[in-house]
Amino acid sequence: MNRCFKRNMSPVWALCFVFTITACEKKEQDTAPTPDAPSANVYIAGYAYNGSKDVAMLWKNGVATSLTNGSTDAYATGVFVSGNDVYVAGNEYNGTKQIARLWKNGTVSNLMDAPGNTGAHAVFVNEGSVYVCGYETGSNGYTAKYWKNGQPANLTNGAFDAEAKDIFVSGNDVYVAGYAHNGSHPIATIWKNGVATPLTDGSKESAASGIFISNQMVYVAGYEYNGTKQVATLWKNGVPARLTDGTFNAEANAVFVKGADVYIAGQEQTGTKRVARMWKNGVSSGLTNGVANAGASAVAVSGVDVYVTGYEYNGMVKTARFWKNGKAVTLVNQDQWAAANRVFITN
Repeated sequence: MNRCFKRNMSPVWALCFVFTITACEKKEQDTAPTPDAPSANVYIAGYAYNGSKDVAMLWKNGVATSLTNGSTDAYATGVFVSGNDVYVAGNEYNGTKQIARLWKNGTVSNLMDAPGNTGAHAVFVNEGSVYVCGYETGSNGYTAKYWKNGQPANLTNGAFDAEAKDIFVSGNDVYVAGYAHNGSHPIATIWKNGVATPLTDGSKESAASGIFISNQMVYVAGYEYNGTKQVATLWKNGVPARLTDGTFNAEANAVFVKGADVYIAGQEQTGTKRVARMWKNGVSSGLTNGVANAGASAVAVSGVDVYVTGYEYNGMVKTARFWKNGKAVTLVNQDQWAAANRVFITN
């Protein structure tokens, strides 16, 4: 089963992504969206602007389906395919507040009716149960939580900001990655069956955005502040490995493991522009050339093919992209504001 994770930016992110890496940066010429071979189905969750509102979108092999009617802003943030069923997590504004949504084969349901805003970041399906992670707002800020078959479970008590950014279920164990504020700054945190484990000592800002379980090893992608800059970081069973040297800001947004290979999607900044970037076993490669701002939100691998979702600016317009083996594919017209947030591959 193939599974990928996306990076949704933490609300505490306020700095540019910058760091120095001596890696080959190559931007392939954009191509029109074309279906993949029948052996691989590529599902991408995101959104596209319709001229007045953002519309939650699902692309299957480059063919777009609108999940909302475009009357209010909405975003698809996660996708998971189980058997013949396609699950999409996201958020929609109802005119007064944001509501976390789950679509199953295009049919929408609310995850909960709460006094404040709710948001969904990712979805995972295991043995017929559907898990969605996200947050709920309250008087003190964000409460990290997840829903199992629509039933909420709080991961924090709401005293300080916290968000659940990604979720992975392995056997009977539910793993969630995100951050929990300690009163001074956010701390990268994972929860296993509701029990929190901070990934740092809490002395500096950090956050986790992606999680993957393979062979009983827990891989988490995120960043940690080094005192002056944010450093893209991978934690393996709680042990950090720095992906960047800390000269400039960087963030790892998602992680995918296949066999002995670990793939990470994120972004860095060279000069004045952000570059969408992927790391394979710690070796960095640029997906864009730094002419325009770009970012990578998720990664998945099928066979020998590596898929990364994200965005790249075309002038002042943010445009949805995915990269297959480093080659860029546009999902919308070049002048349409959009982004690709997550990817899931079936064979």
